[in-house]
Amino acid sequence: MKRLAITLAVILCASLLLPVPGALASGASGTLNLVLEYEGAALTAEQAQALNIRLLKVADVVINGSPAYTLIGDFDASDIDLPTNGHMVAAKNRDLAAEFIAFANGKSLTWLNGAVYAAGSAVFSGLDPGMYLVTHVSANGTPRYDMMSFLVPVPNYEGSSGLNYNVTATAKLTFVPAPPPPPTTDPPGGDPDPTPDPSPDPDPDPDPDPDPDPDPDPEPEPDPEPEPRFPDPPGDYEDIGLPPVPADRLITDGNGGFIELDDDGVPLGKWEWDPDEEMWLFDPFPPLANLPQTGLLSWPIPLLLISGSLMATTGTMLVKRSNKQEEE
Repeated sequence: MKRLAITLAVILCASLLLPVPGALASGASGTLNLVLEYEGAALTAEQAQALNIRLLKVADVVINGSPAYTLIGDFDASDIDLPTNGHMVAAKNRDLAAEFIAFANGKSLTWLNGAVYAAGSAVFSGLDPGMYLVTHVSANGTPRYDMMSFLVPVPNYEGSSGLNYNVTATAKLTFVPAPPPPPTTDPPGGDPDPTPDPSPDPDPDPDPDPDPDPDPDPEPEPDPEPEPRFPDPPGDYEDIGLPPVPADRLITDGNGGFIELDDDGVPLGKWEWDPDEEMWLFDPFPPLANLPQTGLLSWPIPLLLISGSLMATTGTMLVKRSNKQEEE
């Protein structure tokens, strides 16, 4: 009985000293291997290095049967809702990565840039356990590859299989092509053919048309703009301009002013520049202003017609009377 008790005590102590399955090993570090492929083809080492991938640790992890993540540093005071267990669908992962990038912008944080690049991969080693933001510094030139930012845990908790400290993740890449070259223009006279055909046309046109048909439907020429009746107006009008009437209704008066005409060419008045008011002043001609308008001359027509008829009738009667007296 005493031996049994001693045996059970030894087994209990040994079980307490053994690491708990799934717990973090003391001082352990992880490795992140990023797969860099676009449309099934691996990037070259130069293309992979041009991505300039970097990592930022955003959360610590404690694993006691299952992982539990807590934000660290400046992120602890943010409103970013990182799931405690680290479980995220792809869309949620991308959205949280964008929030971390926006929050980190302008802050002095410790980024990890020591990736080892090879064809189709970038490897980060010696990573402390936690949740990492994976992003890159986009180049300015084209063509280039861009990478979508995302979150990845190191180590990766794989349930009953325990912890995987060698994490592999595939980056989602997009390709930015170079812009098309600008169109080239031929020099005047055209670009001569650098390799002209020395052989003549075996069957040239024996009767080329020396006088091709003209364009059957030439485009009509636009109406010319109305020109003023003074080809060279006196004075300098670039600063003050012309009177506020159409230019084709003005003629110069020879003294720096203008005479305005109506549509029939009848003078209406004179425009003169007032330097004190800094404006054109219009002085109508009084005699022309009091003349009856053309539309007022229609009313005498019936009266003149009747008067003319009476005068013609009276004249005819006087002639007949005079001829009758001569016959008597």
